[in-house]
Amino acid sequence: MKKFIVPVLSMILVGTTAFTACAAETEAMVTNETPLISQQTTEATAFDGVYSIYKDGKDTNVKACLMTPLRATAEALGFTVTWNGKAAVLDNGEMHTEITVGEDEYFAVTSIEGAVGMTAPFSLGQAPYISNGTMYVPVKLFDVLCGNGSAVSENNKIDFKISTNNKENNGAEGETTQVPNPIVEYKTLEEAQKAVGFDFKAPEEVTGFENKNISVISNELIQIIYSNDNNEVCVRKVKGSDDISGDYNVYKNLKTEKINGCDVTLRGENDKIGSAVWTKGDYAYSVSISYGVSESEIMKVVESVE
Repeated sequence: MKKFIVPVLSMILVGTTAFTACAAETEAMVTNETPLISQQTTEATAFDGVYSIYKDGKDTNVKACLMTPLRATAEALGFTVTWNGKAAVLDNGEMHTEITVGEDEYFAVTSIEGAVGMTAPFSLGQAPYISNGTMYVPVKLFDVLCGNGSAVSENNKIDFKISTNNKENNGAEGETTQVPNPIVEYKTLEEAQKAVGFDFKAPEEVTGFENKNISVISNELIQIIYSNDNNEVCVRKVKGSDDISGDYNVYKNLKTEKINGCDVTLRGENDKIGSAVWTKGDYAYSVSISYGVSESEIMKVVESVE
């Protein structure tokens, strides 16, 4: 059965993708004119993740890798994202991988119990990197994880046609269906709690962050995002003990504070804290801030989370 993921990834790519030069054979001439990027097509073509850079219609022989935010794209495609202390771990129940910042070496391993399968390490021309607290990876990585050839480029969007041997939904093999977005938004916290099956206590509001969004990921993780025009606070809870913050920065400052009887790890730089993670009972918690806040500010949020 083939499954389409169309609108979610398209929106992510339009707003936040980055182009990174990779495997350049010849340096492009430096001018004040904007280079052109090839592969602008209205026909569906296999997506290999690499673009050719043109200037005034001429190939510069410079290649560019299309990069995308790791967590947002992974979750939109049905993967969970956790942190094992050294690398980001992606798993959708069928395939999993580990991604390390600065290392252009990738692999994919089957997650299916009883099955054996692993790719040889491969390069995609660009190592993962972090910008403003967000990790970026080559889009091509998801083509590999979802099944080589699953990504198709058409009309400035990338569709992932995910093949599976599952013949549910009364569909014959080869049928096309819509994959539901794993991120489901809710109007009230009570509705979200019913979806995950456990209670979640969080601030009704965070001073200076006027917007509030409640959502559940893959029916397992509940989160509330408080935001303003410049910053974002994300509060999460899930059953388990993994680091669910999605914060892959390497911080100089690490400290542990006892808050509400729990050992809370605070991570940051200088006088700003970027994230706080802790466990209590059977649950893992996190509070992460895009651009960091003072220690006292993040502790106020942590104190009100349960």
